[in-house]
Amino acid sequence: MAQDHSVTDRVHAAVRVQLVDGAIAPGARVDAVRLAAIHHTSPTPVREALARLLGEGFLEFAPRRGYSAPALTRGALQDLYDWSALLSEAVVRRSGPMTRLAPDAPAGTAQDYVARVARIGLALMDTAPMPQTRAALSVVQERLHFARLSEVAVISGALEEVVRLRAALYAQRGAIAALRRFHRRRRDQAGAIVGHMLARLANGDHGAT
Repeated sequence: MAQDHSVTDRVHAAVRVQLVDGAIAPGARVDAVRLAAIHHTSPTPVREALARLLGEGFLEFAPRRGYSAPALTRGALQDLYDWSALLSEAVVRRSGPMTRLAPDAPAGTAQDYVARVARIGLALMDTAPMPQTRAALSVVQERLHFARLSEVAVISGALEEVVRLRAALYAQRGAIAALRRFHRRRRDQAGAIVGHMLARLANGDHGAT
C-alpha cells in the first residue's frame, strides 16, 4: 500500500509538471493506460494521481472522453486571474508588511519578471493563515506559470509593474490597489496573452523559463 502511494505521488508530480509547462497540450486527452506504461506501473495508481489532479483543477473529466488538460481560452485565463486576485487580497488583508519582499532593482529580463512574480506568490503562501488558502494559492500560481512569459510580451510595463507591486506588499502601503491593478491589467489582456501562449506552444516552447 505504501508503495502504491509512492507511485501515485511520483506520477502526480510528473504529470503536474507537464501540465504546468504545457508539455501536455491544452485540450489534449490524458490516458491512464498510456501513462501507466510510461511510468512502468499499473493503471490504478495512475488513476489515483489523475483524480487528485482533477480535484486540484489541473485536469478536466468528461464521460466517454475521460481526462484531458483544460482548454486554453480567454475565459479560462480570466477565471484564473480572478481566483488569484481573490486569494491574494484575502491574504494581504490579514497580513502585515511582507519583509521577505524587500524592494530591489527593476527587473531587466522576462525571466526576472517570471522569477519575481513567483517570489511574490511564495511570500503570499507563507503569509496565508490557513493551509487551505496556501494550497489554493500554490495551485493557482502553478496554473498561471506558463502565462508569465506571455504577460511580459503582451503587457506594456510589466517588468516595472512587478517591482512596484513587490514594494507595495513589502510596505503594506497601497497593496490592495496594486494587487487589483496587477490582476486587472492581465485580465483585460487575457485574449492577447492566450494568443501568445498558443503561438509558443505551436513553436514547441514549453515552460516559463
